Amino acid sequence: MLSRMSRALAIVMLTTAPALAAEDHHDPAGSASDDHGVHAHDHETGVAHAFALGPLRVVHPWTRATQGPDAVVFMDLDNTGDAPITLTGAAADWAASAAIVGFTLKDGEGRYTPLPSIPIAPGHDLVLRPDEVALRFTGITAPLPHGGHVHLTLHTSLGALEIAAMVEAADALQHSHAGHSHMEHGD
Repeated sequence: MLSRMSRALAIVMLTTAPALAAEDHHDPAGSASDDHGVHAHDHETGVAHAFALGPLRVVHPWTRATQGPDAVVFMDLDNTGDAPITLTGAAADWAASAAIVGFTLKDGEGRYTPLPSIPIAPGHDLVLRPDEVALRFTGITAPLPHGGHVHLTLHTSLGALEIAAMVEAADALQHSHAGHSHMEHGD
């Protein structure tokens, strides 16, 4: 009997500790976030790498370092709910505009072309990655240096979700997993 109670207590502690840790709602910009988003932080850099808005989970947003006028942002979006969630767009104060884009080859040249909103089915994910689907930000107002991060807002059918994307090397093909664990704080 005591063993069963000990296990039950351990389960309660393990499932509530992340939620209690998320109560702080501190974001990398130093302002308190609202109750809509949950952020799992990289404790070495102070930058979150996982975000949530209801049943929508966003993990490892990243972009490449650039001096140019455009940047593409990648991430994993997971719908843990029982209804579709639609990614409708994005915005950032460091870029003039943003669009959902898909990678295509035309005459041997790779390019991103605008896509409409993308639904994410219940229990499924949408992976934004190089040479597939991404968010393109145009009219960048300053360089994006490797090792930094940028703040942006995802627009979804659930509402807006503010996230921070790590700036990886200019030739990166994926998010660097150095310096953080994959534990996500729950909401």
